Amino acid sequence: MSAEQRRSKRALWVAFALIAGYLVVPDTASATQFTSTVTCTSNSVCGTPVITGGTPALNASVNAFVSGFGPTSTTFIIQPTNGAALDQVSGTLNSGPVIGPLQGQSNFVFQFGSGDFVKTLTITFNDNANTTTTTSTSTSTSTSTSTSSTSTSTSTSTSTTTTTVARGPGNGPIAPRPEGGLDSGAGADAAAVRGNDRVDVVVSRNATVQETFWNGSSWSSYADLSKPGVGYKNDPTIVSWAPGRLDVFARGGDDKLWQRFSTNGGTTWSDWIKPVGDNGTLASPPDASTRGPNTIDIWVVGTDGNVYQLWWDGTTWNGWLGQGQPSANITGHPTAVSRDGTRVDVFVRGADNRLWQKTWSGFDWSSWVKPVGDVGTLASSPDVASWDANNLIVFIVGTDQHMYALPFGTGGWGAYVRLAGNFDNFTDNLGATSRGASRFDAFGRGTDGVLYQIWQ
Repeated sequence: MSAEQRRSKRALWVAFALIAGYLVVPDTASATQFTSTVTCTSNSVCGTPVITGGTPALNASVNAFVSGFGPTSTTFIIQPTNGAALDQVSGTLNSGPVIGPLQGQSNFVFQFGSGDFVKTLTITFNDNANTTTTTSTSTSTSTSTSTSSTSTSTSTSTSTTTTTVARGPGNGPIAPRPEGGLDSGAGADAAAVRGNDRVDVVVSRNATVQETFWNGSSWSSYADLSKPGVGYKNDPTIVSWAPGRLDVFARGGDDKLWQRFSTNGGTTWSDWIKPVGDNGTLASPPDASTRGPNTIDIWVVGTDGNVYQLWWDGTTWNGWLGQGQPSANITGHPTAVSRDGTRVDVFVRGADNRLWQKTWSGFDWSSWVKPVGDVGTLASSPDVASWDANNLIVFIVGTDQHMYALPFGTGGWGAYVRLAGNFDNFTDNLGATSRGASRFDAFGRGTDGVLYQIWQ
């Protein structure tokens, strides 16, 4: 091999080493584990919070509280926060029997005898630390030549940096209603009533529309809103355009739009009605949004695969107005939000499982676009919430059954952020709303049929 060939070969190895210096290797560090025991002296709540741990950087914690006392059972709800992952829950009754160990759940129903209560509850959890390890390798080669000889020396150095990846916003998940029973394929939808801290959620349970609400300090029991006389096809939607005003919409068994409303915050409800009669045939569940007092927009997919809009202007219903469809077609149903009382952003899941958007500026409609391109694969229809003219946030279920949030702000679109660390059993479509600046409430059905909430 000639000297020139040797120099060329050394140059190729140096180039390879420099390229290798930019490799990023994902890694999951060993999570720090914590165990704590709480003791109860009577049939009462066992403190909130009861267990905390972790460093300021990781800040893992767990709350535990009691719900649903009955003559034969009690539900302990274990609430991981700030990315904590439950490992094991065990306990004892005051009469002696041992409970558990139970693993990986968040709701535990304990069977009781007369006079029994949970005396001790031990929770083992970890901080679910996610890290990224970056390895950098550099190689340098030097050559010295004298009148008598030529010598070459090579030195290689490697450095490794490990950084913690942010878990993203959102607390939870918790079960706002610990009893199960949500119908499969039904999803959940939410509305925040203006002027107070109340959040209303509608779901499908036992093949009827049911509603529960947060009054600022506790969740109500489910109220049964029944269903249209012709039956209905899952996944109802709810909207509020004024304090105390609630409008619920559903796709009836006749594929027509049905409505039920309350003017006093859900104390009493109207009968089920068809607001536009037999006008329009729905091929998807509806979604409802508002642009302000006395306005409602209804969004559905028609039998031709296009999105249609029906709107209430305070006096009459207008529409249906065809909004077309993405080039990739549509899977599921649309969702929409108005950020400023004029602009409307509509989102759908395309048949390519990407997020698509269409926007009303107040003057005209945009074309259908993929706002973040081919990033993110959707396993549910999206839902969207907004708290001011500059911010909105889209929620989806990913193919790993985690809930993801995609934020939009003054800097444009952000990246998909996985919410609630280790919780990966969301199924069906989500529901979301906002009660104020930088606040959101997102709801979804778990594979156990329970309604779960994540909030910020």
